[in-house]
Amino acid sequence: MRRAPVQVAFAFLLWASACYSPHQVNQLSVGDIAPSSSDLPGATDTEGLLTADEAVRRGLAHHPAVRVARLRVEVARAGVDAIVPMENPELRLSQWHLEDAADGTWAKMDLSLRFRPERPGMHTSRLDAGQQRVLEATARLRAVESDLVHRVRRLHARAILYRERTDNAEREAGLRRDASTLMETRLTAGEATELDLQLARADLAEVEDEAGEFRAEALETAALLKATIGVEGTGWEIGGLPGGVDDGVQHAQGSSSLLEEEAVRNRPELREATARISRAHARAWQERARRWPWLRYAQVGYEFDEDSSPKSWVMSAGLELPVFHWNSGRVHEAEARVQHAEEVRRRDAAEIVEQVRALHARVVQGTRRLTRVREVLLPAAEAAAKEAERASAQGALKGWRTLSVAASRLEAHSRYLDARWDLARAVIDLDAALGRPFPTEVIVTGGKGDSLPVNAP
Repeated sequence: MRRAPVQVAFAFLLWASACYSPHQVNQLSVGDIAPSSSDLPGATDTEGLLTADEAVRRGLAHHPAVRVARLRVEVARAGVDAIVPMENPELRLSQWHLEDAADGTWAKMDLSLRFRPERPGMHTSRLDAGQQRVLEATARLRAVESDLVHRVRRLHARAILYRERTDNAEREAGLRRDASTLMETRLTAGEATELDLQLARADLAEVEDEAGEFRAEALETAALLKATIGVEGTGWEIGGLPGGVDDGVQHAQGSSSLLEEEAVRNRPELREATARISRAHARAWQERARRWPWLRYAQVGYEFDEDSSPKSWVMSAGLELPVFHWNSGRVHEAEARVQHAEEVRRRDAAEIVEQVRALHARVVQGTRRLTRVREVLLPAAEAAAKEAERASAQGALKGWRTLSVAASRLEAHSRYLDARWDLARAVIDLDAALGRPFPTEVIVTGGKGDSLPVNAP
């Protein structure tokens, strides 16, 4: 019966160490998906003009993909802090009988302390690999932010320019409505046929349908933009430069070689690929180091018994013989991974260069088209419209002819809006291909202490 307390205590220890209480994870609700706008850094409840800068700032502070990427950086940093120079030492107790403990006698017991030393340089290589994971996560965060900025800017530009297209189409619908009324008057006077009237009404219906499509597209794009950046309410008015693109300045002038260098230097995908190559080199070094014998453990112990003395200290060690590493199969695999990572980076760089060249050509062409429309087509249309108004006021031009000239002016303005939209898309796409943050005065950070460069020349 003297053994019962010991057995009960041992059973209690086993039960206590095995206790586990599952963590209850509640179901998500709509309010849990994203924080309210008042929780965003620097955000206020005041609604107003939603410029591209403000939309980007709110999107970067709010979007779930960005928050997940930032937490991934923190996880990688925590992983570096968790890298230790060796495994925890082990306190070993052997040759100890429960029967002796129950009897109150400690006849014999071996107590030892075991260490598992790391191979030389292994700790440093694991630290380097961990730091490269941090760089990969930081570059991935920058890529996620860049993708979000690109999407927000395009939505912002599309919302503004489609709203302007809607206004232009509604003005054209007003002219077509006047033309239809005029055609009814001419039909009554015998100057037109029923076919002319029906054609005028068909033109009016077509323009009104086009205006409705533009209006629906503008509203849908505005709603998608607000949902992307997490703003609520109808008090926000999307305005400012479309996507932050000033079409009054020259974009991407000169050779594309400087832009290609900027893209290769700044694109987060290439930074991530570079960090992946460094991590693959660290893995290859570790596999080469594992081919050589090394201490599996080192142990110092003391034998407790009735005849214990200072000479009862014992030393022991274990030597690992890496016989399954001597064929260098894992080394060859690790070196192949290095070559693969390097080739992937070269492929990505080549694709980025081709993308920048194509986008640079689009920007140059778009700039030329917009300049041509602004400096040639619009002035000619305005001059014709003014002359038509002057002639109409003097009675030298019939009403239907005046409406036709006014419609031509609206068509020229429609071409101007198309040219602005094409240029804005090209500039936004080029900025994303170059890895430029937006707005240029804002430094996008990948986390604590990591600042990524702003627009490089």
